[in-house]
Amino acid sequence: MIDRLIHPALCLCLLPLLAAQQIGLPKAAQSGTQSAQPAAPAINSTVKVLVLDALSGQPHEGIEVFDVCEDGGTFSPSQKTKTDASGIARVTSSCPSDVKVRVSTYIEGDKLSECGAMEGQILQKILEVGIVSDPRAAGGIWCPATISKKIKPVPGQVILFVKKPTWWQVQVAG
Repeated sequence: MIDRLIHPALCLCLLPLLAAQQIGLPKAAQSGTQSAQPAAPAINSTVKVLVLDALSGQPHEGIEVFDVCEDGGTFSPSQKTKTDASGIARVTSSCPSDVKVRVSTYIEGDKLSECGAMEGQILQKILEVGIVSDPRAAGGIWCPATISKKIKPVPGQVILFVKKPTWWQVQVAG
């Protein structure tokens, strides 16, 4: 029996952990791992994040960018960093080398929205190949891929797209 009240907004990803604690499972079982293997070392690498307008290809200044370590259902966001006049923010990721990293924007209000959402990638892939996010992907507002199709990935860089949402995207879909 749970001896504390749980707020209804509690993330569903925590429920298996809470259940494991209630029945007294060992720590390895509580974390969802089969054996207590040490975590891979963090790489501590800086990734350039370029934020472009999905319609014009122009860089956006002042957009907050952050990375998230996707560690088996838990998400550990880093500090937010703003893009400079050239649309670039430098994000230092401290994710373990075997954990996927997702880079995203944080934009208040409805003047701009991120297009699609970047899928998590191993940091080493970002450093060696680079990532151009798909503005048509699920997770953000849908945007055309006219600009993104012309861009090639740059090693050590993630390219994200934003645009002003349409009335429909703000009023109906959002």
